[in-house]
Amino acid sequence: MQQAILSGRLAPGTKLPSSRTLAVDLGIARNTVLHVYDQLTAEGYVESTTGSGTYVADTAPGDTTARRPAGTRAAVADKPSATSRRGA
Repeated sequence: MQQAILSGRLAPGTKLPSSRTLAVDLGIARNTVLHVYDQLTAEGYVESTTGSGTYVADTAPGDTTARRPAGTRAAVADKPSATSRRGA
């Protein structure tokens, strides 16, 4: 899965199959799939939200450029946020 993400076969924002579905499709234990998803999340390749699913992350680990598909736009602040001068 990591190689599919890095090569672009799994595009940013792609929803991955549920752990149960993938385990059945591959004929492996669900715990194995959960471990892989946890590892990919920890390494920054995917983002996971309980109840919503697991999605390919918008940026690759160590990548400073966004990998969003053309036509989508990330929320970016126009100006840096103001910080308190207190204690400065």
